[in-house]
Amino acid sequence: MLSSKTWLKAVSTSLTIIVIAGVLLFPLPVLEVKDNSANQVLLIPLARGEGFSLEYVHSVQKCPVTENFGIISGDSIKLVSTTYQSLGVGLPFLPSEGQLVNNQGTFELTGLNRVFREIRLAVMPVTYQGLIYKDQSYALSDYFSPGSLVTIRVRSYSPGYLIWHKITAHKGGIL
Repeated sequence: MLSSKTWLKAVSTSLTIIVIAGVLLFPLPVLEVKDNSANQVLLIPLARGEGFSLEYVHSVQKCPVTENFGIISGDSIKLVSTTYQSLGVGLPFLPSEGQLVNNQGTFELTGLNRVFREIRLAVMPVTYQGLIYKDQSYALSDYFSPGSLVTIRVRSYSPGYLIWHKITAHKGGIL
């Protein structure tokens, strides 16, 4: 027969193990950026309900562009607005594309409803490309080789995996 102290200690230890296991295994939304080889992966844990932005220099107009995304239905990405500083080829401006507002030379297109499972792009050494999350900017060229084809998507990872990835990652990592 176990004494009450021994029993209490066993229950306390069991509960502690269950809580730690739950915290380490509970899935979290993560912005995953991966190259085609899957050798290089950038993982950015997301707070629920938070969005992110993709910023780059437009290849034709040579102006900065910021595309703002929200996360919907778990793993889908929704383009909600775009901001840029020039009108011209390749930049949206038609009423059917959303509502365009000119704020003293900065154009903002809102009301977009474009949903993606993932975003694919090539990392270009001649133009800046970066992710912005919670006012932190991550230049893709810091994590991926020039010309790399990368896929950006939302996945679920456990905190335990994220910790393991952080410890074992050589170049990329978790931010």
